[in-house]
Amino acid sequence: MIKFEDLQFEHISIEEIKAYLEPLFDKLTKAGNADEYLDTFKKINDYRLHVSTNVNLFQIHFSIDTTNDKAVEEVNYWDENSPLYEELVNRFYKIVINNPYKEELIEYIPNAFYDIANNALLAFDPRIMEEIAAENKLVSKYGALMAGIRVTIRNEEYNLSSASKFTSSKDRVLRKEAYDAMVEAISTKEDEIDDIYDQLVHVRDKMAKKMGYDNYIDLGYKRLGRTDYDHHDLIAYRKAILDYVVPCNNKLRAMQAQRLGLDKLDYYDINVEFKDGNPKVIGDADALIEAASRFYNDLSKETGEFFNEMKEGAYWDLLSKANKQGGGYCTILQDVKMPFIFANFNGTQQDVNTLVHEVGHSLQCYTTARANKMNFTETEFPSYEAAEINSMGMEIFAYPYYEYFFGEDADKYRFVHLSETMTFIPYGTLVDAFQHEIYAHPDMSKEDRKATWRKLELLYCPERECFDHNKYLSKGTYWYRQGHIFNTAFYYIDYTIAQVCALEFWVRNEAHDENSFNDYMTLARLGGNYSFLKLLKKANLESPFDPEVIKKITNKVMDKINSTDTSKF
Repeated sequence: MIKFEDLQFEHISIEEIKAYLEPLFDKLTKAGNADEYLDTFKKINDYRLHVSTNVNLFQIHFSIDTTNDKAVEEVNYWDENSPLYEELVNRFYKIVINNPYKEELIEYIPNAFYDIANNALLAFDPRIMEEIAAENKLVSKYGALMAGIRVTIRNEEYNLSSASKFTSSKDRVLRKEAYDAMVEAISTKEDEIDDIYDQLVHVRDKMAKKMGYDNYIDLGYKRLGRTDYDHHDLIAYRKAILDYVVPCNNKLRAMQAQRLGLDKLDYYDINVEFKDGNPKVIGDADALIEAASRFYNDLSKETGEFFNEMKEGAYWDLLSKANKQGGGYCTILQDVKMPFIFANFNGTQQDVNTLVHEVGHSLQCYTTARANKMNFTETEFPSYEAAEINSMGMEIFAYPYYEYFFGEDADKYRFVHLSETMTFIPYGTLVDAFQHEIYAHPDMSKEDRKATWRKLELLYCPERECFDHNKYLSKGTYWYRQGHIFNTAFYYIDYTIAQVCALEFWVRNEAHDENSFNDYMTLARLGGNYSFLKLLKKANLESPFDPEVIKKITNKVMDKINSTDTSKF
């Protein structure tokens, strides 16, 4: 098979892309029958998949090493010129939505493609190409800035990803030193980060106003492909989180403090669940890959074949290292129909969470690419909140197999993971509430933005009152490290929405629902062929926008946690 190391990116100029696509656009417009239309459409689509593969390749290499000169050159070129490509794609959309052979070709070009195309036309206008280019450059600048931060802990230097492992140490003195060192290292870039975000907010606001929107909120939703709910639904959703999940978070944090032998958590205690430390993984990255191989081959024949192919082709880069961007993600290389996983393993339980999570994304785009008669960049992944069900759902279906990753600490990890589903949701909702405030008031000062974060932080995560004990965190700067806020505005609430849906699978698994995994795989195969709420129906999941669903799931999870004897861990 073709391995990842065999794939090389190239320079494809906008002029070259135009020279290939524009004659085909003309031919598509003049197609005299359905066969001719489909043949031309396929040529356009296949070329777009190749361009997408090439872009994803150089972005992967840039993520792995932000000092890779060749990758940096391509990223800079694409930052500047991708709006011109987006304008070409929108010209294509305008032709396709008037397809006279739509019904004849429905088995090749699904209705979802037309829905996505129509939505994209509402999210783009040639007048905002300058702003899109500026946005791209600012996002890349933020990524490189954060990747370059160095943290010194006990005379050793680390990047942010590798330093973070010390913040979950059972040694309270060490984790305080590490947390303080990380926060201080980030704070040295305070003015630069504030300036990047200030520019991003104003660039995005300018985009929206050029297109006739009152502010960036509605345009941001369009750019995320949200077609069957709007910000009014999320106002009600955030209220439900405040009503039902935040009180549970408060109880869980009190229980955590008690397990640690503390009256109250301090800011450097939040990442530690047990006095003797968090669950310990069985070994290094190679050991985790072998554990994952056992898990996926045991889970089903289909998941086993998929993971074996990922492993054989080495379609991942997992270890944290110098000049590597932080975080983790999955993308797809459509030329070979293979996903790629980017991660930053640091020897903690988070390595397992990241691996299982990103493999969930990978399974989805792998199966989607093999389920369709034609593949499209538009439907290779579903919209963000649906995509995260695939990843967070996989974390749930791994529950019976966590012994492979944690050995005798498996029960401990299952407890921690379930608890953290509840403590994460308020934080993810905080990120969303913050962004809505910022984009509703784009001229807010840099200091007022931090004050807004701090106010909302105390509302959604009251345990963070202890952040007042750190002079940087008390200013409201924790969000600096949350890349989603910079990279893709409003993409974070999706994780919490998906978490509610993934917990529906957990509830079904607890009830021994034999159709649960089949419904999960149905969701994976469908990819982006339906909108979010339609996908939920296909997978027999309830809407997370129903407050009663949130209340029901929260109660089930808390019943399980309250009935667990943690002394045995």
